Amino acid sequence: MRSYWVVSPNVDNREASVPDWKNASIAGNAAIMGYDPDDKSHKGIGPKFAYAIAPGDVILIARRHKNHADIVGFGIVRGKYKTRMNKEVKIPDGSTLCSLRKLRPFIVQKRTPHGIPLTHALGHSMALAQLHPDTHDPYYNKAHGAVCNWMDKQLGGRQIETDKDALSSHDEIKTVPSFDSDQLEFTVRTRKQVKTAKKREEALLRDYRGWLRKQGRKLEHVKYMKLQCDGYEKHNNILIEAKSSAGREHIRMAVGQLLDYAYQGKEKFANPSMGILLPKKPDPDSVGWLRPLKISLIWPENKAFVDNADGHFT
Repeated sequence: MRSYWVVSPNVDNREASVPDWKNASIAGNAAIMGYDPDDKSHKGIGPKFAYAIAPGDVILIARRHKNHADIVGFGIVRGKYKTRMNKEVKIPDGSTLCSLRKLRPFIVQKRTPHGIPLTHALGHSMALAQLHPDTHDPYYNKAHGAVCNWMDKQLGGRQIETDKDALSSHDEIKTVPSFDSDQLEFTVRTRKQVKTAKKREEALLRDYRGWLRKQGRKLEHVKYMKLQCDGYEKHNNILIEAKSSAGREHIRMAVGQLLDYAYQGKEKFANPSMGILLPKKPDPDSVGWLRPLKISLIWPENKAFVDNADGHFT
């Protein structure tokens, strides 16, 4: 499932340079960010733009300006973030480009489309925001949903092409006779390895708990008879499972645990948000399947924590 983002064309907070930044986005087929990818200030906008936005997501370059929608265009994200534009694309004098996301296809849209509540969807003042077409808020659900549906129709079946592109970078998926398969569905670990992994998870949880505490949030444990979930935040109804590695096998295990905890505690938690706490940012190719399950990821960066859920867990 793709996510939808809005990036402002006012890259360096100078109104006079906005027309040049718009031209740079159109010429370079890219959304541009003026905040550093490794700078956690400004609510972590720079890292979110570089790391939380995934290939296949849709970025709308637009802003709300003087109570009207100011739109440049939109497109599908291709590849990881970059820090340089093509040489032939000119950026405003005296400005600095920190990172960009290439968009293909990129549809230029210089006028607000008739009948689309774009102004309502742009009810934010930040350089980066996420659209939530599936939110339960009826006001934003209507506006966000209409804008996202409109972009999807303009982009047509491009999501299918994105999936094919992703597969092209890997070996072809194929079936093999069961006796030829060398992937075992279990792993033997020594007591020392288990103890080491447990210590890493405890340290990661301790740091994450401290990060939340600074924001006035409290992370607790939840026990299910002999089972125990690593973390629960009552205020936001969040379940957390920590892992000592960002490897696929650890993520798969965490998914099973979270789904089990959510089911076992369905009367208490109803519909909790679920997140996997990892020691580092995982490979995007290994976690795309989590979106339909509505399971998010959290990881530390430069003594802070970020997530791929628009800051919901951090």
